[in-house]
Amino acid sequence: MAYAERREARYSYRVLSSLELHQTLMHEDVFRFTVRVYLNTTPPTLLLHAPSRTISCRSFFQDVRFLKTLLSRIHFFIESPEEITESVVSDVRGLFQVEGFGSSSPSSSSEFQRRVIPLSLEVTLVDNGLLAAMEESVQGMIPASDEVIQMSLKKSTAVTWGGGCCPICKEEPHVDDECYTMPCHHAFHHQCIVSWLRVNHVCPLCRYPLPILKT
Repeated sequence: MAYAERREARYSYRVLSSLELHQTLMHEDVFRFTVRVYLNTTPPTLLLHAPSRTISCRSFFQDVRFLKTLLSRIHFFIESPEEITESVVSDVRGLFQVEGFGSSSPSSSSEFQRRVIPLSLEVTLVDNGLLAAMEESVQGMIPASDEVIQMSLKKSTAVTWGGGCCPICKEEPHVDDECYTMPCHHAFHHQCIVSWLRVNHVCPLCRYPLPILKT
């Protein structure tokens, strides 16, 4: 497994790939990117989970807008996500053999089979001010238990959302996305709504409350 790490004053991140270090990329290869953002607590608090998105390796290095879009919502936590974008592209380039990658021509036959290469970007925020603000904001919130979450959510598909995007991560749903609806019929990505309900038991849109198990 290949990986790269970087540490700054306000955040750190690491990029992981299932391929071995310095393997040669082909024009047909595709990156499948997944982004998770954590707050540096014990245990880490998941702030953002962007569902995986794909892009050709060639396009990834030639146009950074793809990664900027994935990281755009980090502006809630970091003033300048562009600095992460530039360094991530540089670090990913260092994981593979990409010299001459942008100038050579794609193969016109099945000589090379396209590979889908999973890349995971995990960003950890170490902003003590953000931590204090979050701790203040969650006072009085009551999390839902895993048992209640499992009983209350119903599996859906992206095609039943009726358009729009996930209200939590702001990503437009894909047909194969794992989506769930609350009893109030609001739909979310599964990981997004589960992470939310483990902090607060009410719907983030209409404040519909899930039952609270009494101990």
